[in-house]
Amino acid sequence: RDQAYFVGPPSGPGPGILFLPSWWGLTSSARRRADFLSDAGFTVLAPDLALGERPETEEEAEAHLGE
Repeated sequence: RDQAYFVGPPSGPGPGILFLPSWWGLTSSARRRADFLSDAGFTVLAPDLALGERPETEEEAEAHLGE
């Protein structure tokens, strides 16, 4: 799994955004949000705070990030 998602606008580099996805990790929904920001003219870096894990419950996500 990717450790981060980096995307820029087609027109070239734009203002930078550090996009922090929820504790569920770098999901397809988070990638779509980064793509939306890129389409709006921003260069976006979204790190995977869950480090490739995909917790199934809120409790699992909290415990994983606490480690």
